Amino acid sequence: MGRNNVLRALSMLVDQGYLLAKPRSGFYVAEVATQSPRLLAPTKNVETIWQSRLPTLPIAKAQNRTPYIGDQITFRGSGFDIQLFPANAWRDCEREAMSLTQISDWGRDNIEADDPRLISQLRTQILPSHGIWAKPEEILITLGGQGARYLLARLLGGPDIYFGFEEPCLPDFVDVARLTGSKIVSIPTDREGAIPGPELDSCDVAVLTPGHQFPTTAVMPLQRRHDALTRAERRDCVLIEDTFETDLLAGSEKLPTLKSIDRSGRVIFIGTLCRQMAPGLRIGYVVADPRVIEKLRQLQRLVHRHTPGNTQRALAIFIERGHYRSFVRKVRLELEQRGNLLKRALADHAPEIYVSHQDGTSSFWCELPPSRDGTQLAEMAKEAGLLMEAGQGFFHTATALRNYLRLSIASIQDGQILDGVRRLSRILQA
Repeated sequence: MGRNNVLRALSMLVDQGYLLAKPRSGFYVAEVATQSPRLLAPTKNVETIWQSRLPTLPIAKAQNRTPYIGDQITFRGSGFDIQLFPANAWRDCEREAMSLTQISDWGRDNIEADDPRLISQLRTQILPSHGIWAKPEEILITLGGQGARYLLARLLGGPDIYFGFEEPCLPDFVDVARLTGSKIVSIPTDREGAIPGPELDSCDVAVLTPGHQFPTTAVMPLQRRHDALTRAERRDCVLIEDTFETDLLAGSEKLPTLKSIDRSGRVIFIGTLCRQMAPGLRIGYVVADPRVIEKLRQLQRLVHRHTPGNTQRALAIFIERGHYRSFVRKVRLELEQRGNLLKRALADHAPEIYVSHQDGTSSFWCELPPSRDGTQLAEMAKEAGLLMEAGQGFFHTATALRNYLRLSIASIQDGQILDGVRRLSRILQA
């Protein structure tokens, strides 16, 4: 080992506190503070301490997420495929975001505003594709769509509030509303999404997914969107428009969002960038009246102050350079190919399954024969090396239907689709 390498290693050990450098004397082992081991046993039973203090939360148990291992085939909705992720482009954007000039911008604890470059990209590159033209003060960056849902439920929910959710829907949003003491209203759905009716009329706040209903993927027709807005105005109801994979639709295929045709200012829009990009980035956003955004920002300050600035800046650069649009086009083509493979495989090998699927989504909502239990089937499939989601967990009423599965093609490989459906068919026939 060369002399320079030795000196470099010694310098690193000094910086890390393991060595102490004394001028004109040498290097010495530094005293490292350590905690003495606990010698005394607890004086109280730990279970007794916590039993009376921890409340029973009104939160549904999450479905068991068995880690993906080896040759398992996963139809679960992870929404991430490392082979589609634009690693080189993202690495370049991260590298630029870590320059000293960029760090001086995003490194401060700026709780009053988000990264202006990311806000600018959302306003000019992302939101116009949804028909939304927003001012900077009408946008809040959140920790994913989940962060937006939590903040909105805390802001708008309460013991005297009737909070409406589609049936089925995203269960986590329902759980957060229940934490606020809100009264949950079930809004029925059909093959065209949520049905604007007396249930919607009874709500103070209602969450709708018109672009692609979650999890059925149904697209709400334009007339029904206008009907929902008319009813909301008449009953003074606030609408939260939650998006699901609408970024993967070409512009000509998109119907106007509720936010884009709202003239009363009562629609709050929750958006995320393409879920296939990398859900772990945890970037979402809310578009709403500036007074709503101000209150949400105050709430967010109490939780985590703001979304990490380095991620915001890297994402802004990524969109600026055109990488995001290129990535969305690539994902759209790949998912279309996988979707066609799954449709053919299900038609050939599992014709007893009725499939709901709309273009631009990575998931298939599958209705089994009434006698079949989706939860039981998912457990049996796991033993056969096949991972999927039971549909029951997406219903929030006591009469939840059990004969549903949700299959996702977000992270499965093309060559696994036919094999996976064949395994599913054998389980159905057993």
